[in-house]
Amino acid sequence: MNVLAAVTHLAHRFHDFIHHFVVALTVASVVGLLHHSGVLDWLDAAMLRIAGAYNSGGGQAPAADATSPKVLLIGGPLYERVFDQRSPLDRTKVASVVAAIAQQPGGLPTTLVLDLDLSTTGSDAAGQEKLDAKLKALVEDGVRLVLPLPSVAFTPQAAGTKAQWMRQACEWRSTQPKFDGRVVFASPVLRSTGGRVLQYSASDLSLGIAATRPNTLDDVCQRSDAELKLLVQLATGEATRDLTAAAPRFPKIRPLNAAFFTGLQQHVHELTSVAALPSAADGKPLLLAGRVVFVGGSYDVRDRFGTALELDGQPTEGVTLHAAVYYSAIHPVTVEQGIGALGLDIALGILMGYLFTAAWGRHAAIHRGGSWKGYLLPRAVYLAIVLGAFGLAVVLVWASAGILLPRNLWVSPGPVVIGVCAKLMLSRGAHAHGGGAPHASRWLGRAVVAALVLANIAMIIAHSL
Repeated sequence: MNVLAAVTHLAHRFHDFIHHFVVALTVASVVGLLHHSGVLDWLDAAMLRIAGAYNSGGGQAPAADATSPKVLLIGGPLYERVFDQRSPLDRTKVASVVAAIAQQPGGLPTTLVLDLDLSTTGSDAAGQEKLDAKLKALVEDGVRLVLPLPSVAFTPQAAGTKAQWMRQACEWRSTQPKFDGRVVFASPVLRSTGGRVLQYSASDLSLGIAATRPNTLDDVCQRSDAELKLLVQLATGEATRDLTAAAPRFPKIRPLNAAFFTGLQQHVHELTSVAALPSAADGKPLLLAGRVVFVGGSYDVRDRFGTALELDGQPTEGVTLHAAVYYSAIHPVTVEQGIGALGLDIALGILMGYLFTAAWGRHAAIHRGGSWKGYLLPRAVYLAIVLGAFGLAVVLVWASAGILLPRNLWVSPGPVVIGVCAKLMLSRGAHAHGGGAPHASRWLGRAVVAALVLANIAMIIAHSL
């Protein structure tokens, strides 16, 4: 009898484990499908905002190396004093900035990214000619030039003029056989969620991504004249993505590398003159040779975005965020959302299943009492269960923000928190209702679970390709 009782006990334990495993697998698959399909992008952004706020106290900045970009800003004072607060910027003065970069001691940058609309406007032909000559000379010397798509043109004539200017720029080539100097057009649009720039995709045709691999991106210069004109007339991020030949069905979204913002003073330098570049922190000339250099403005408040990663809490100018995308693509944060994340979700789900089932069982047992304890204690247990679930969610967020993200690893706690809440409710429902389901319903439920699990695994594989 003792052996039979032991076997029966083990069978019950095994049945409980299988039950918790199936429920955890189902919840993880449902949440995973929502996550991979983009429904929970807002939740990822919210988790990154919390993580950014947690890490905004700073930390040790990484040592600058050859992969660290340089950002040259046209600030408010220079915009007022030299450019007379006029947009588009005076082409002759922008040409002076380009000339100062070309004449910087040490050598030329490998890539120059200009987050400024430098397309022809038809109002300053002489200045435009000077600027184009300076840009073309850089390309001929082997510098890869990344330019933003021209701003939207509302008339066919203006669109045709800008498209023609793009075609001429596309024909510039390096005269140095060892260098691949040419022009790459990319989108100035940043990927934002809720007004904050927290993530990027390597498949987006953005300025920062174009600076990392301009030779392998879908090349706007290979488009027909009609497509260039259409692109100028639309001038939106979505239109740019539509023209990307090999855009993946499920783009890989990654968070910005917080280390870039920790060492922001090493990267960003504000221009005080159009004729010469500022000095480095040690008083020596800025070394641009072999680097990727970004040039843009900080005078337009419309081109500033919050990230939750800024050390001063102030919005960051767009050109600096494009440099952050470049840095993050070179030093990517590892995002775990594949089989490893699914296994973690299942393990936590099983653990939560046992804990919550035991807690709800205790709650039900106390609730059957007839004394005052039967009234107060169940509510105390209920409160403890809810607070325990909330505390677990806080621990998960803290672990992702305080332990993983500083180590360049990101596991979004949002889907896991949703899974914890689902397990909390399901465990209570099991004690509230009980009883078995009809035989046909069980097979239907198993079929649904199998379909969800297979769909989630297929989505994981699709995202990993």
